[in-house]
Amino acid sequence: VGRYAELAQLERQLAQNSVVLLSGNTGVGKTELALGLARWIHKTGRGELPGGVFYSPFEVAHAASLERVIHEIGTAVLGLRFADLNTERQRGWVVEYLKEQPSLLILDGAENIAGFPPGSPGQLEEGEQAELAQFLSDVTGPGASKVLLTSRNTSEDWLSTPYSRIELQGLNPYERNDLAAAILTKAGVEADRVNEDVARLLDDLQGHPLACQIALPLLKEAPASVIRGELERHRSELPDSAGEASRDDFLTALMEYSWTKMSHRSRTHLPFLSLFQRRVMMDILTHITQESAYRGATGEELGWGACRTLLRSGLAAGFLEPISPSVYQIHPALPRFLGTKLGRLLRPDAISRLESEFVRVYADTADYFMESLYENQDSGATAVLAEEGNLNQALGLALEAQQWDNAQLIIQPLAQVYRMQRRIPELRRLRGQLLEAVGGSADAAVEAGAVDLWLYLLGTDVSESVEQGDVVRALDLNQQLSDYLTTLPDADSDPRVASVYHQFGAIALMYRRLDEAAGWFQRSLEIIESGEDRSSVADDYFSLGQVRQHQRLYTEAKEWYGKALDIHQRLPDEEEMVKDYRALGLVTQLKFEHKEAESWYQRARDMVEEHRDEETAVQVYHELGTVCHAQYNFDEAKNWYQQALGLSDRLGNQAQMATELHFLGLLEQDRGIVYDEAEEWYLAALERREELGDRRGAGDECRQLGVLFHEQQRYDQAENWYHQAREIFEELGEVQRIARTYGQLGMVAEETDNLTGALEWTARTYQLVTEYELPVLVQVKAHLARLREKYGQEEFAHWWLNFTGDEAPNDLDVDASGIL
Repeated sequence: VGRYAELAQLERQLAQNSVVLLSGNTGVGKTELALGLARWIHKTGRGELPGGVFYSPFEVAHAASLERVIHEIGTAVLGLRFADLNTERQRGWVVEYLKEQPSLLILDGAENIAGFPPGSPGQLEEGEQAELAQFLSDVTGPGASKVLLTSRNTSEDWLSTPYSRIELQGLNPYERNDLAAAILTKAGVEADRVNEDVARLLDDLQGHPLACQIALPLLKEAPASVIRGELERHRSELPDSAGEASRDDFLTALMEYSWTKMSHRSRTHLPFLSLFQRRVMMDILTHITQESAYRGATGEELGWGACRTLLRSGLAAGFLEPISPSVYQIHPALPRFLGTKLGRLLRPDAISRLESEFVRVYADTADYFMESLYENQDSGATAVLAEEGNLNQALGLALEAQQWDNAQLIIQPLAQVYRMQRRIPELRRLRGQLLEAVGGSADAAVEAGAVDLWLYLLGTDVSESVEQGDVVRALDLNQQLSDYLTTLPDADSDPRVASVYHQFGAIALMYRRLDEAAGWFQRSLEIIESGEDRSSVADDYFSLGQVRQHQRLYTEAKEWYGKALDIHQRLPDEEEMVKDYRALGLVTQLKFEHKEAESWYQRARDMVEEHRDEETAVQVYHELGTVCHAQYNFDEAKNWYQQALGLSDRLGNQAQMATELHFLGLLEQDRGIVYDEAEEWYLAALERREELGDRRGAGDECRQLGVLFHEQQRYDQAENWYHQAREIFEELGEVQRIARTYGQLGMVAEETDNLTGALEWTARTYQLVTEYELPVLVQVKAHLARLREKYGQEEFAHWWLNFTGDEAPNDLDVDASGIL
């Protein structure tokens, strides 16, 4: 159905206003119109919205958030690497994108944000509503993006940005006739039943699309005049309790009348669909209805054929829409209606038993989904996302009934997919809801009988926090686990304690407390090394290899990595084998055993190409480039870097593209032949960093450009780039990078005979290095000693006192011959 007038009106309103609220009652077609506009913009390529169209439904409570909106926009443009940015940078990047690349942002079901019907709990707390409102204000305005909200409310008080409103009514006479013709043909209504009373019936229904969908199939059994009379009678008999905010009473009356025309069997079993969220799979429905709990509640067991007949009856009545022959979509107007029928049909205890059966079956389904994810991530993730609403429904019912084991089974595939999609804020929100349900602390979880769920939630959160580099959070949560687990009997042999020790080691490693990290990994090994969990043993071996690598004990690191590889080959675990090959390649490269390093990288390459793991292939190609680069095989290195660059471009991995552009610049700089090519690569890398909002990376490119010109003794340009880098690093508080840049500014000043300037920059470097114990003290002392000799001993001491207020350092005579 066209809705061409409404589409044109929407376009006009969005051209004149930054924010438009499309309001309308249940079933009037708000979502379809919004998506129709999106399709139209995509098809016509409207030049005023070059950034694209982004659609975010507010349906699933824990998934409805500003973080999800930002994640979906960012990953749609940049891919999953967007999720590597911290929360503040993600928001900043998306705001800049939506301001500089005008787009259309559709928020569907906006009534749920503050709660619908009015007075109901909102999907977002008040503070979160304010954050969303501020975000929408930030991305809209003259020359920026547009926002379209659909809502059953006529206003949204949480919005702080002025907005215009369009109230969507039923279809106009021409469009309702087109829709009626399509419905009548699909329903198989005979032509002789289509008369003037049908036109009057469409007038009674005010062109309401959902009402037409329910009413017109009834013409197979009754003339339009009878349906009109029954509709009026049901409207007059509706009790106040049957009303629902923003649902037309004629739609409610029509649903009631259609219900009376269904078979007794359909009226007995269709109410159970109120437990499903938006879609029902026939296989799952059959699984539930064949169990004794269902038969005990409804008095009848349904097999596969009976379930198919039941769903087809709902389809024929306009209550359901087909997604596939075995999957049906439930209109949002139906659950409350069917839930009321279920409440009248069954006692509360019978409904509770049906809810428990729903939970049990979805727990089994979730377990199956986990196996599917291990076998094929892409198809498994698709299945989980398709059933996300029902999994969350089952999870909520499990928590209400304190079925903690089932809750854990259900959350696992959801958590796995959220991790795959880097939807970390949503995952943490979901975990927070579960922790609140079990009490939050170990003592509360023990009292509730939910300690295993509590351990799972905290344990997985620790692992992800370590992966995300959120060491403060990881340490706090891991300490809670340790405080509980180490008090249990047989803690010295409990693999869960070993896992906690391993995470303490990973956290210490991130802080570069290397001896402490090694101690934790060894304590973990003492518990599990002789056990059957060989994968965890290999994790400890690999981590000890990382410790020794950071300690520059490369031979020992190689031995630990080799032990991890031996286990992974025996399992076999090819994904971990690739990680081992790469680690062995790096450590042998650090030992300057370049041929062996290249061999390890080639083994990793063979495996990732065999499995078509393109994301890891990018990393392996880059590593092959570095090992060839280190051997001065410049042409071969360039080939590998360019392969990594091309694949990164195809994958939309802008951050890795910037890395490859940088290394191509280093390569040309190391050739020392055509410096202009090196400059072009660095400038291209800088452009990528700025597009990504990667300020630190941009600073690194500026500093490297300074080094490039410094090498050519083009001092003015070198100094200009160093100052740009300095400003960025000072803004970010990157102390080590600040110190290095100060030092290079000091070198430029010295080489241009600006001795006072050289002293100033090098003194600042010395202050930072000593205050923060940076690992370049010998180099800085050697530089100061050289400047002291040029300036004169007494003059240097006097200058230092005036500049710093302290006595000049007297330990500058160091041996710098061992510095590479």
